[in-house]
Amino acid sequence: MIPQCHAPLQLAIRYLIKELDIKDENGELAKFKVRLVRHTRLTQLFEQGHDLAVVSAWAGHKHLGTTGTYYTHVSCNLIEKEVGHIQKALFNADGKPLLYESFPKSFWDNPTAHQLELSSDHINTPIYGYCGLPLSERCDKFRACYTCRFFVAVPEKLPQYIKTRDELRGKESRALANGADILVEQYGRQADQLDKIISRLQEKSLNEQ
Repeated sequence: MIPQCHAPLQLAIRYLIKELDIKDENGELAKFKVRLVRHTRLTQLFEQGHDLAVVSAWAGHKHLGTTGTYYTHVSCNLIEKEVGHIQKALFNADGKPLLYESFPKSFWDNPTAHQLELSSDHINTPIYGYCGLPLSERCDKFRACYTCRFFVAVPEKLPQYIKTRDELRGKESRALANGADILVEQYGRQADQLDKIISRLQEKSLNEQ
């Protein structure tokens, strides 16, 4: 006999368990309670875009922290969706695509803190993109970001990368004419790295057309 129950969903599932003879890990007829799907349902509501406060109120929780900590488990799909607007396409100094998992937690907590938007008014070579170095670590590549393995390029800055590359090639030529070997190497290395980044960004743009 099916136990008395006033919830239609619970009644239907209990009927199916009995009808299909579904057993638990102990070999006994499985028992179902609505609270078993509570976590799943609340997580679904949160992932569908409902505000956490609304989900918490719907669940009848007294404290918002209860909902966020125990009932709304963020899935990998949601994480990828949320970071997608930041990482449309990111490339390192070698022009190779980067996965978001490779970035420090601080990058996703506060991407603005990693943003590089430095024009030629601030430094000798303008820098555009992001710094993938954890905020707690010391930078040894100041003013040479394009040659740093932590440098992150973005497609929106492609025109600036091309302009900066061309400016660096001009500086490289002038330095060579003046016999400034150190500057020739410095400008050349940055321009070479930008060539790689520009090539990959242009290739990606063509593939998307």
